[in-house]
Amino acid sequence: MTELVAFKPLVGGVLKVNGLTRSHPQYDDYFQELMLILWERSANEPDLAPTHNTQLFRFLLWRLKDMQRKEWLQQSRCQLKQEVDAGFCEDVYMGMWYALKQQLPLSLQPIYQHVLDYPDLTLQARSRQLAVNRKTLRRRLDMIGRYIK
Repeated sequence: MTELVAFKPLVGGVLKVNGLTRSHPQYDDYFQELMLILWERSANEPDLAPTHNTQLFRFLLWRLKDMQRKEWLQQSRCQLKQEVDAGFCEDVYMGMWYALKQQLPLSLQPIYQHVLDYPDLTLQARSRQLAVNRKTLRRRLDMIGRYIK
């Protein structure tokens, strides 16, 4: 088995041909992956030549392109998932709260709906809008809290 140090210029050339310089954030990762592929291949083929081996160069170049394609697909899936999750979670979240409303007694449903419609109102402002005594509203909100738990 040939020493892997002799293959470093070959791997560097593959990365350079593919447009990856040492300043690229993934350069070291790709370099290590290609060296690992070379190590596995040199274990199977002990007489692997580190220089003037166009077949090996092309093989490594295509493995590098495969790695880049795989990384690009993973990134695009993650971005799409984040975009979908925001809207989907909002729908599921609101659906869950509206389903919970149906389980509440009829006397608590208007207060619960008001909390859903105006979530950042203070207790005093909410009691004025609903025309309910503040202490009564506090008791009913506590009852709603017990239903949620």
